[in-house]
Amino acid sequence: MRFITSSLLLVWALSMQAQEAPRQNGWPATCQPVTIRSAKDSSLQRAYFHQSAKPGPQPLVVSLHSWSGGYDQQDELLPQVLAEDYHYIHPDFRGPNTNPAAGGSDLVLADLDDAVDYAMRHANVDPTQIHVVGNSGGGYATLLMYMRSRHRLASCSAFVPISNLESWYYESLGRRQKYYRDLLAVTASPDSLHFNGAEARRRSPLFMTTPLATRRHTRLRLAAGVHDGYTGSVPITHT
Repeated sequence: MRFITSSLLLVWALSMQAQEAPRQNGWPATCQPVTIRSAKDSSLQRAYFHQSAKPGPQPLVVSLHSWSGGYDQQDELLPQVLAEDYHYIHPDFRGPNTNPAAGGSDLVLADLDDAVDYAMRHANVDPTQIHVVGNSGGGYATLLMYMRSRHRLASCSAFVPISNLESWYYESLGRRQKYYRDLLAVTASPDSLHFNGAEARRRSPLFMTTPLATRRHTRLRLAAGVHDGYTGSVPITHT
């Protein structure tokens, strides 16, 4: 598990060096688009899925898209996953965070667990080796999974994640970044003068109760780069 425990922490700083199979719509041929029916509202959610060809149970990497992305967002982690030939899923979980159904909603939380369920039904997943990883908005979703997923997770690695939607709203508003408008939409706020802070806090990992009993064996990793928050959109205070 050396890849999972150490190399994963460097993935966003590395260039893609692994050789890949021919791509379809920018994705390797071994990664297939799949449809997952939501257990929460029966809607159809999309994902890219790779099934390992190795015999026996293999680790599952759950890679989560950024704040403004979706399941088809290119994933810099993928070449390393394919080089190790682990199981892999890249779910949509309601796509870009621009409406109340996205942004840490109950639907999102259900979608994330549905994606793990799908992988476990269709591949020989080692249930003790489920690893979640995400960057920025994907880091936010990674923290949501740590706090709220019903699955046993071996590790959750969040790179410059968003942990507090309420503070990020005011930070984005002050910097005149577009994300404050996304947060108004996510929290169904009437306007910038009537921001729904209570709903923002409800969707924020920072204010959730840590499920200590079910996370005793889950390794949580938080990371931020030296320029994050200065040249990027998420202040390092969230990490």
